[in-house]
Amino acid sequence: MRTIHLQGIGEVKANPASDIKVGDILIWNYGGLEKVKEIRKSKTGKTMYLTVEIEVLGDKKETERTIRTKRDVCILDEEGKYTEVI
Repeated sequence: MRTIHLQGIGEVKANPASDIKVGDILIWNYGGLEKVKEIRKSKTGKTMYLTVEIEVLGDKKETERTIRTKRDVCILDEEGKYTEVI
């Protein structure tokens, strides 16, 4: 199983960014959450441009994130949980 270490959380199950779908919630260091609203791929297909919704001090904002398709990310499951590796 592939894993990544998120600061403030620990080792969690990792998925390649190419597995991200619209509606997925990504978790980052210290529990930062982003909901994926739109996905666009580059001409070569190696880069993804995500439009994500984040919440900052109670305000929801949309921003763009650029990531490589092979990057490991943590995607929350349908129950809003991540798989922690001990």
